[in-house]
Amino acid sequence: MFPSRLLDLAADEMAAGPTFDPQRINQHIEGRVNGQRIMSDAEIESLLNDPFALLVLRRGRFPTNLTELLAALDEHNDSSHGLPDTTSFLVSEGGQIPFQPGVGKGGSRLLIVRTRRDRSTGADLMISVLTPPDTSPRSSTLLLEVLAWDPVNRTFHFYQRQQGAWFWCGQSDMAFDDDARGHGPFDSHINGYPNMKELKFPWVHWHGPTLAISENAYAPDDPLVSDPLFLDRSPANLFEDLIMVLVDRWNEARFDKAVAGHPTMSPTNTWLRQVVDSTSFGLISSGVRFATLPDRDLNDVPATFFVDQDCLIDGAGAALPVRPPALRLSGSRYAGLVQKYDLRLRGRGIDIQGDVPFCFTVPERAREDVVVVRLLIAKGVMSRRLAACLLMVDFANPMFSATRASLLRHLPDGSRLEAGASLDEVLVERITRAASASPPGSAERQFVQNWELGPSDWPTTFADRIDRYLEAVASRLQTDDGSDEIFRLAESRRRMARRIPLLEFDLTLPIAAGIPGDAPPLEMTEEGTIRVRGEAIN
Repeated sequence: MFPSRLLDLAADEMAAGPTFDPQRINQHIEGRVNGQRIMSDAEIESLLNDPFALLVLRRGRFPTNLTELLAALDEHNDSSHGLPDTTSFLVSEGGQIPFQPGVGKGGSRLLIVRTRRDRSTGADLMISVLTPPDTSPRSSTLLLEVLAWDPVNRTFHFYQRQQGAWFWCGQSDMAFDDDARGHGPFDSHINGYPNMKELKFPWVHWHGPTLAISENAYAPDDPLVSDPLFLDRSPANLFEDLIMVLVDRWNEARFDKAVAGHPTMSPTNTWLRQVVDSTSFGLISSGVRFATLPDRDLNDVPATFFVDQDCLIDGAGAALPVRPPALRLSGSRYAGLVQKYDLRLRGRGIDIQGDVPFCFTVPERAREDVVVVRLLIAKGVMSRRLAACLLMVDFANPMFSATRASLLRHLPDGSRLEAGASLDEVLVERITRAASASPPGSAERQFVQNWELGPSDWPTTFADRIDRYLEAVASRLQTDDGSDEIFRLAESRRRMARRIPLLEFDLTLPIAAGIPGDAPPLEMTEEGTIRVRGEAIN
């Protein structure tokens, strides 16, 4: 079955008969008891003030397919709420594998963005259509998903059409609700933000400026390739620009609601877990195409795989004075590791040796976590020094650090986010008190050592540590043993990423079939060596 975010409607139907109406706006909040019902006019008027609700659903229009949905929006192109400009984008994990009769690769995701003519408010509405092979994106059988910004309630609303009816599946605020978190749209929109995993060059699975998704990836008579939305598809870098604006928009709204006392967004632990843990992830790659190996070297191995450059080094974060060296890996060495560990594209009828279109595709820190760190600093909730001291705990593992995430147990659960109120004193006191009873090498001990550097010495000391570490990484990439270990670490982190529902498609990441499925997870040390996760910490 083609991956989707299908709602679990059967349980409620079996218990009490159908609880939705194709001619009404229905609610289905996954994870909540009695979360499925037909919405009342009063709650619709109060809750749903986004353009999809205002221009379509609240006017009694319930489109059955993409054509009808776009037509319903077009009727209001000249109104004050109208969104007349249409831009389409395409992402397909099998988009660089030429079509072969009888070989399935899954399908494609077509994204349609509607904006005002002057784009003054950015992307106010996005439509996502998951299109299997040989199926028109305008088919009434397909799942339609809509994300729309509500300027009144300052939240994103999530809708989808399933079994002939439209459902409101929740709003961004619910991502932090104990019942709804991790369910429905919030298994991938984990913190309520819009998603684009490949938010940086070279946008590995997208139709983009670096590598187009062409008609050759589809059957000659596939309806998708003749659709105007496919023919007029725009490059991924434009979608990246739209998404980054939306992420910042929700972050600001979320912070304002927290300061105002919103019950699920006010607790500081909902914010600080995005500082010390990996609640989501992005994907980053070398800009070198796998098809060009071994003739080209990887002269741009992503630094964010090795250190949290976006939060520790860039100016909007802790702004450490680090100058990351060029991280280079020879193309012949990488090609040899692909052979040695039998790196494969596997899934959806495909099982071939090789990498995804761009070499060394790995998880990196999610943009939504980065913007939280930067916002907390900008708003005075934490100092650059506190952010740096937290992030320098196990800093050689910017993703999936069990050591750094263990600091979550010291976060002040009951406290509320307050404008201008710094967490420095309370958080430092709690972690310092716990450090005395913690073993050497623990997150608490590391944090205290970091904090004790003092208010003037920490930037240069941290920068020196990162400089030495990255130089060690650069050197190890030039050796057989070192590059071998780093290749295995990349596979380990890819396997951790696969456990997060955000990763929907088998072909998104390659799999090293030559590494046993039960191989223990790996982590990096500050010396640039690899060890089994949690092993020999001292």
